[in-house]
Amino acid sequence: MSEEGQARVLDLRSIDKFRGSLVEFGDTVKVALIEADSEIERAIVWLERDRIQHWRRQIQKRQEMVTRAKSALYRKQMQGNDKDGRPSVVDEKVELARAVRHLKSAEERLEHTKRWRNRLEREYALYKGHVQPVSAMAERNVPMAVALLGKILEHLEAYASGKSGAEDELNRLLDEDEARSMSRGTGEEMPEAAEEDS
Repeated sequence: MSEEGQARVLDLRSIDKFRGSLVEFGDTVKVALIEADSEIERAIVWLERDRIQHWRRQIQKRQEMVTRAKSALYRKQMQGNDKDGRPSVVDEKVELARAVRHLKSAEERLEHTKRWRNRLEREYALYKGHVQPVSAMAERNVPMAVALLGKILEHLEAYASGKSGAEDELNRLLDEDEARSMSRGTGEEMPEAAEEDS
């Protein structure tokens, strides 16, 4: 305030510029949250529809390979040869062991993929809970602040141009905003202020 009891309004463009930056900030936060949600959901879908299905198909294929290797071993064991009547089954046993190893590997990978999918879903739920206040701020608080700054700017412009009643209206707006801030701090609602905002 100056000595005569009047405020010196020097640069209203700074308030308008800040208001524009606040709008941009709110939009940036909303876009970032939407993109983060989309990426996480895409990863969960990829694990569920691509990787888990892939390993299920691999298990089926590898079970068939084990069955074929067992059949080959059995057939070879049933054959006889002229020298000792017992054919060598070393190659068939090696092939069966390899098929069993591959099957076990696919089963383990399926279990790992399911665990990661479940863990990602749990972490995503926690993340959603943690970013909820940020989302609420971008959706509600920023637009309210932008609207309030717009009203204050209008009244400051009127005050700077010397229009009557502008100072009283400006003080009323600032008092309402301070009362709203205090009620948020105590957790109490102020119906009068809420009604005027709507």
